Amino acid sequence: MPYKNAYLYIISIVLSFLCYLTNIRFFVSISEIFAEIFIHFIKTISIPVVFLSVVNSLLSIKIYVLRKIAFRLVFYVLLTTIISTLIAMIIYSIIKPVDNMESELLVDHSYDYFLLFKDLIPNNIVGVFLENNVIGVLCIAFLIGYSSFFIEDRKREVLSLVFSAMFDIFVKISSFITKFIPLIIYFFSILLFHQIRDVHVSSSLFRYTTSLFLSNALHGLVFLPILLYINKINPFILLKKSFKILTLAFFTKSSSAVLPSNLMFVKQELKVNSSTADFSIPLCASINMNACAAFILTTILFVVESNGISIGFYDMLFWMFFSTIAAVGNAAVPMGCYFMANAYLITIGVPIEIMGLILPIYVVLDMFETAENIWSDICITKIIDKKVKW
Repeated sequence: MPYKNAYLYIISIVLSFLCYLTNIRFFVSISEIFAEIFIHFIKTISIPVVFLSVVNSLLSIKIYVLRKIAFRLVFYVLLTTIISTLIAMIIYSIIKPVDNMESELLVDHSYDYFLLFKDLIPNNIVGVFLENNVIGVLCIAFLIGYSSFFIEDRKREVLSLVFSAMFDIFVKISSFITKFIPLIIYFFSILLFHQIRDVHVSSSLFRYTTSLFLSNALHGLVFLPILLYINKINPFILLKKSFKILTLAFFTKSSSAVLPSNLMFVKQELKVNSSTADFSIPLCASINMNACAAFILTTILFVVESNGISIGFYDMLFWMFFSTIAAVGNAAVPMGCYFMANAYLITIGVPIEIMGLILPIYVVLDMFETAENIWSDICITKIIDKKVKW
């Protein structure tokens, strides 16, 4: 199935390029209509997916193992995710995907970002959804998840069942749209080819993609090996043993799909204690999204600047913070990072049409990001297993 999807993506891009060469306006007009329909869908589903994924992730944590390894796991998840966003911010600042000539025309809206902090505590639990206020939604989601630890176990199980069912429904909805990804890529690729006749657009998208690839490479192949080495684990041996499972993650593009194989792998091949593996791997699959954090941060900065809004140093720190929160709360939903980035952009009122041009690129990026996330899961689990004695 992964190979079949890859072929469909390639065919879609090739066909869109052929349609572009015909220079028939009809293809562009149809593409614009379907692109707008897709963007409306993204706006409709993004906020509920963000809310339910965060709540479901927190409710899935088993209380009886919290004291044993959960705090260590959360520490390493936050550490690796923060470093991922830091690397992404540095690489973005160096490469500067938005052209310098365009940057001179940017309008300074730095203060507007800090006004968003007032939305951390929403004044209406329903209003945050109606207003597409993702920051308020995240706040409510974390409050519900945290407070659930202090209610009766029976009630918590019922609450978990309810939110799990709602979450599964939206997973099915988001999975449904992925079936049409080849068609969506076809339409957006036509628009992409139409847009990249502008040298600045083509150059900016190339530098944006380079920023993401480079950020992921530095995090996965430099920082994580250093973290392993500090904890007296040979990173080269671990990476060699993990190659098959990382290849599977690359082609499936789903942390959830790889979960059973990864769990078996760390137990049998890496000799990780079953208690550690049974808790760490499933939870990491839900909350340890290092590459997702880098994607959200880089994409938000790129889309915001492309829409004529300047990004200052404090703005970057602001988005680093919320990209980390978003990645930790982003469960393994198809196109979860894409939905999360859209949700933030909708909240601050930035047009998201550029996200359509990013979609064909994201299909490829998602493969590398999934592999990096699984590699990070393996590293964290191995480190915790070395520190915890059962």
